[in-house]
Amino acid sequence: MTARGSSHPPQPSPLQPISLQQLRLMPLGCHWQVDQHLPSLTSLTPVRGAITALHGGSVLEVSGEAHTIITLCCDRCLRHYNQPIRFTAREPLWIGVDEPSEAADDPLHGPCERLDPQGSFDPAHWLFEQLSLQWPVRNHCGPECPGPATWSTDDTPAVPDASAQDGAVTDPRWARLRELR
Repeated sequence: MTARGSSHPPQPSPLQPISLQQLRLMPLGCHWQVDQHLPSLTSLTPVRGAITALHGGSVLEVSGEAHTIITLCCDRCLRHYNQPIRFTAREPLWIGVDEPSEAADDPLHGPCERLDPQGSFDPAHWLFEQLSLQWPVRNHCGPECPGPATWSTDDTPAVPDASAQDGAVTDPRWARLRELR
């Protein structure tokens, strides 16, 4: 963590929570240069990027960008594949326990996350949340995905697909559904 605007370039440092009271005393905010693995995120490469937090009285303005590579399991063929994920975000966090009194007093113009004024900001958790939002909804290894190679196992025989012209084997669970016709 470095004070933003210092004469030295920011150095990679562990992402430690910082109290909002301490952050309030930093007029230029706080800057974290990130080049490390996060304990809460299993990734192939270290997370690399930067986060900046600026206390603005009733709002904590957090911005950042980061990237890493994670290993996922394809939903179709069950093979593991590497997926790069990255984000660039700017998020205002409301500091206070109560809702703003009027819409005109609400600098965020809508629902947002709230922080306790006596609490702290955890940059590692914020970074984890932002990266997690970038995970694909459907894990698919790509256009060259072979699909299920074969659905037969030692205890479940493969079922030929009557609708397939080449006698392809299908998932044996579909055979039960065909029996219901």
